[in-house]
Amino acid sequence: MGKVSRLYRSVPGFRRLKRAWRSRGFGIHSPFAFRFVTTVLRQKGEYYGYSVLRESCPGKREFRKASLLFRLVCEFIPDAVILDPELGQSMQSAVRMADSRARVLAPSAVDEALPHPARVILVCGASFISRTNDRSSRESEIISTVMDNGGTVVVFGLDRKDFPTVKSRMKGGMTFTDRHTYIFVNRHDLPRQDFEVNF
Repeated sequence: MGKVSRLYRSVPGFRRLKRAWRSRGFGIHSPFAFRFVTTVLRQKGEYYGYSVLRESCPGKREFRKASLLFRLVCEFIPDAVILDPELGQSMQSAVRMADSRARVLAPSAVDEALPHPARVILVCGASFISRTNDRSSRESEIISTVMDNGGTVVVFGLDRKDFPTVKSRMKGGMTFTDRHTYIFVNRHDLPRQDFEVNF
């Protein structure tokens, strides 16, 4: 079976076909992953806050990121969302519209006051992750705290070569990627699995 799987990987376009196939839920056996992919990541319906959110976003790409964050906040109902300031004001609007109870924190404002365990979502860009290579950095401490507490990490624009470094910090749970955005769901009750899907 291993030889056949390696043979398929060498076929041009196979990875793209597999990603499209998985995006519809085929081959996903975990009930959580199936529901997360089909009803959260790939949700095409119009949420109640989208019309207002569109106005706060400077373009389609920004809206896609903000609407994804909106759906993730609705899904995970976090106590706090740590937002990388480089991502812009529209992300803060997305969190506020999805759940006004969630605290929105800048990485510089994260302290020991977070309840333990806290439901936390860290949303950042690739430059934030590059600074976590220094294990003594503030960014490295933040990502370790979120991962250890079973939080969710969303990284926009992560380079594929940096994916294993972030993944190695996970204690359990699943990763979801469309090759541009990476979502690390650190739930200890979930098996370690990786999914490449379109969203």
